[in-house]
Amino acid sequence: MSTLWQGRPAAQANDGFRAYLPSASFSLTTSSLYIGDGGKHYGSFARFLNVTVPAGKVIDTAFIKTRCRNSGSGATCKTRIRAQKATDPAIFSDTTDFDARVWTDEFVRWDPVPAMTAGAYYDTPDFAAVIQEIIGQPGWASGQAMVVVIEDWEQLSGESTSRETYSWDGSRTTCWQLNITYSDPPPASGGGPANLVAMGQI
Repeated sequence: MSTLWQGRPAAQANDGFRAYLPSASFSLTTSSLYIGDGGKHYGSFARFLNVTVPAGKVIDTAFIKTRCRNSGSGATCKTRIRAQKATDPAIFSDTTDFDARVWTDEFVRWDPVPAMTAGAYYDTPDFAAVIQEIIGQPGWASGQAMVVVIEDWEQLSGESTSRETYSWDGSRTTCWQLNITYSDPPPASGGGPANLVAMGQI
C-alpha cells in the first residue's frame, strides 16, 4: 500500500523563477511561476520542506498540482521537470546561488503543456524517477527538503509561449503542491524462511 506525502513552499524565498532573455533575471518575489519560454526561457522552481519520505522506499508517483493565475494557450508549450541533485538543499538567496546548483540526471518532459484557464488546476506528468534519484542519494533522510524545477531554458516551446501559475506570493494556499506516493521495496529474492514470511506464504 502506498503512503502519500503532500507539501507546498512555506515562505517567500522558497519559490521563484530564473530567466535568461532578453537579459538574465531572477526573482523570489514574483506572484507567478511561469511554465515554458515566454520569450525569456523560464525555469520556475519551488523548495519543499520536511519531505517525510524515508530512504530506501520505492517512489510510486510524483507530480505537482498547479493552479493557473492567468489564462494561456496559443503555440505549443514544452518543458522539462527536474529536481536539485542534493540532500536537504538550502533556501535560495540570489542568482549566483541558483546557478551553482546541480540538477538530476533524470527528467520528465511536459510536452505539450495544455492550454490553461485562470483559476483551474493542472497536474504535471508523473516524475517518480526524478524523486527516486533524490532519495537514492547517500545522505538522504526523511524530513529533508527537495527542490523541483520546471524549465524551458533551451526554448523547447514556441517563441514567447508560456503558462502562468500561482507562486507562494500569489497564493499561499494554491501555489505549487508536490504530491509523492511511496511504498516498501519488494522482498529480497531467495527461498529462505524470512522471505516466505514476508510474502505471506508461511
